[in-house]
Amino acid sequence: MNDGSKYVVCGSKRSTRLRRIWLRARHWVGLGLGIGLMQGWTASPAVAAERIYLTFGLFERVIEISDLEALAQGGKLPDDLEYYARFLTPEQLEQFSQALSEPVDIDVVTVSQFLNTAQGAFLLEQLGEVINTPARLSGSLPLRAALVLAAADSLEGLTLLNVLRYFPTAGVRIDLLRGLAVAEGIDRAVNEANEAIDTVQAIAAQTAQQQPPPDESLLPREIRRRGPFGIRRELLRVRLLKPPADLYIPVTSQIASREFPGRFPVVVISHGLGSDRTTYGYLASYLTSYGFVVLAIEHGGSSAGQLLALTEGRTDQVVSDEEFINRPQEVSLTLDALTNYSRSDPYLQRRINLDQVGVVGQSFGGFTALALAGATFDQAALSAHCPPDLNTFNVSLLLQCQALALFQPAQLEGAVTGPRLSAANPSFADPRIKAAIAINPVGSIIFGSQGMGQIAVPTLLISGTSDTVAPALAEQIIPFTWLQTPERYLVLLQNGTHFSTIARSQTNSELLSLPTDIIGPRPDIAQTYLEVISTVFFVSHLRQDQRYRPLLSSAFAAQLSQPPLPLSLVRSLTLDQLPLTSQKGLEHSKLK
Repeated sequence: MNDGSKYVVCGSKRSTRLRRIWLRARHWVGLGLGIGLMQGWTASPAVAAERIYLTFGLFERVIEISDLEALAQGGKLPDDLEYYARFLTPEQLEQFSQALSEPVDIDVVTVSQFLNTAQGAFLLEQLGEVINTPARLSGSLPLRAALVLAAADSLEGLTLLNVLRYFPTAGVRIDLLRGLAVAEGIDRAVNEANEAIDTVQAIAAQTAQQQPPPDESLLPREIRRRGPFGIRRELLRVRLLKPPADLYIPVTSQIASREFPGRFPVVVISHGLGSDRTTYGYLASYLTSYGFVVLAIEHGGSSAGQLLALTEGRTDQVVSDEEFINRPQEVSLTLDALTNYSRSDPYLQRRINLDQVGVVGQSFGGFTALALAGATFDQAALSAHCPPDLNTFNVSLLLQCQALALFQPAQLEGAVTGPRLSAANPSFADPRIKAAIAINPVGSIIFGSQGMGQIAVPTLLISGTSDTVAPALAEQIIPFTWLQTPERYLVLLQNGTHFSTIARSQTNSELLSLPTDIIGPRPDIAQTYLEVISTVFFVSHLRQDQRYRPLLSSAFAAQLSQPPLPLSLVRSLTLDQLPLTSQKGLEHSKLK
């Protein structure tokens, strides 16, 4: 049993920042697979789990729940836990002790509704493979009950220990062999990602040394401060869409017209899942100050309102399958509405340039931006990778795999209909889109290498090295190597998370207040990076102002960079340069 006991902690020995973020994010991203084997999900209402059985093949060891309770209360380490404590550093033991009683600020309705979704059911099924009943049956159903009951407890709330108390069997069996496979898979994914990130940063640093520093004195103004245009903001109503778009219009002046002559290009901003049109209002204002008409649109089927409907029981889906189609089409509809509106507005009619349109999207919005830029869906890639293997450390696959249903027969009012997507590689490209920025995008198995290779417009991907929702390697670094467009850029934020560039909603629509650890360090710096980089990118590729092209370089990224979010930029990267050694990494890199 000695070897088995060591395996309990083997996935936690290396305490990189990415692992720490992952452990803290476990409640927010819905993945407890690797953590479950270490932290012991179980409980106690009428039937109380009194012990945890750690099984490793034919071997078994027992941990008393009361010992974990004593540890969480800061008492002396019980004798039965000293055996396991020797495999942990004092810091890890303290973190484990705190994690046992650390509450998650989430209400019972939200927990219950999420567990009823396809994603929630899948996660419970996967957890049930590791967490069993005493009779060695799947623990998915009792775990669901324990999570809901713990969340309903008004005194202690949803804590690991409270889940133990509400687990409706006399004991809990943790299958270490299965749990170990999960932990090792996650460990391999983290190590491989760290090595790939190091490679990208090294290439960027070497390139920066070889480039002359850009001469910013040649620019009409210092790019790190707002531009010369005033801002007029109004609502744009769009036919067939319920939420309006926020329309930002530059207000010209003599200085502004001299520094940035010509018509105003257009930029569309697409938010991520659970956000709204105001979370990138700061970016919209900044771009408008440089002479861009900006549309911040709200996707009703994947906004904060959709998640509110989920928590209130008005829907049983995080998003509908059709949202993968609706999102790019909603952007096209909104551009149509802007075209019609500009014809009736004398000021805009003379100044807007609807032939030069860019798009910015974050997360699910990043998927939207790439689809509009020309990335095509890939049914074969989806079929090969769905349902997802959670050992890949990629939570976004739970969302991406929903898109596979679009290629399958559907039921409508009890009748079976044909698939909603008939072509194997459908496209939702909008020919008006001439440049795209995707921040923490998801879409690796939706588009695959073939789909990403269809993008022909300038494209910039932004990635955070501590992103546990859309991991940098799988969702941005490898997909960047699939791009064929000559004008391609990969920007890497060291210590950046999935939430670094998202500002608070101006409508207070957030359902949850994310902890600082999950948001990551200095989001103000990340947001400044995004303002500057987006402006430089769109001025270069939509306004065609060649004075700004030298700023799209590794050297300028190094100048802009500041701790604790060092910035790197590369324009060229191949799969051969990445240290992909695991089978999963190699398979993912060759998605066809």
